[in-house]
Amino acid sequence: MGNETLLSQRDWEANPTIMSGNIGSLVTDFDNSYHVVAIANAIDTPTIDGFTIRDGRNDNTSSASGSINGVSVAFDYGAGIHIAQSTALIANCKILNNKADYGGGVSVNNGVSSLEGCQFRGNVATSEGGAVYNANTNSKFINCLFTGNTGNFGGAVYNFTGAAAIFINSTFSKNKANTGAAIRNFSASGIIKNSIFWDNLSANLPGNSIANGGIANPEVSNCIVQGTTVYPGTGNSNADPLFIAPLPASTVVPSTAIGNYRVHPCGSPALNAGSNIALPAGVTTDIEGNARIFNTTVDMGAYEV
Repeated sequence: MGNETLLSQRDWEANPTIMSGNIGSLVTDFDNSYHVVAIANAIDTPTIDGFTIRDGRNDNTSSASGSINGVSVAFDYGAGIHIAQSTALIANCKILNNKADYGGGVSVNNGVSSLEGCQFRGNVATSEGGAVYNANTNSKFINCLFTGNTGNFGGAVYNFTGAAAIFINSTFSKNKANTGAAIRNFSASGIIKNSIFWDNLSANLPGNSIANGGIANPEVSNCIVQGTTVYPGTGNSNADPLFIAPLPASTVVPSTAIGNYRVHPCGSPALNAGSNIALPAGVTTDIEGNARIFNTTVDMGAYEV
């Protein structure tokens, strides 16, 4: 209502603040902003908390670039948020319906940013990283949901040379790509823990959620990864996580639709199957603000049950 005196009084779900790239004609997106948010060469650590960031488009810019704070910024990266040579905190944001050549939702190039409690839905990359493109970064993604995103390589995420991104307690479902339905690593390492990869589509078939190329050897542990065999790593499983109400099979990707990606409280193999040690210090809630760690052991995925 605008009369809050404490941050805890804010209800950003009921009262959304939207930053939209749809600044021109409402009937076409070709004139939308190249980047809804751009952070480059930031001196401090800017924080973006509780916003909906949507409708950026830059896939038609022919690799043009500009300068922000003395940093060259390629227009065809990160239509929702472009982070270059900076450290930023992006929290509790919905990143929806953005389109770029690389990193439809977010592009992170140099710097160590944290994205926590965010939803990435319906973002598109004509080339790499439907929701996120990482290069030369150790950025962290904690308690995040990736659904309905698509790219040629990496339906949700593309990790390029020099990237060592970290994904903790995140859920990937109904993302689509030719290679790496959820994540494509190319000559990039990284860490993936306590996360769920289910019903992502590669060549229209479920599976191939994590695809590695070049010299890529991510550490994957305490994760459910759909496949005919268990993905290598400690505590991994290929059992159905039993989502409550995921997006239906008929869903056409990209899609900003939201399913219920909590896991069933009775019988889900994701319950109490994560690693408490993998949970970063100070992370005490899940994507919805519910207490993180219930019944002594953390669940897999973005939601604690």
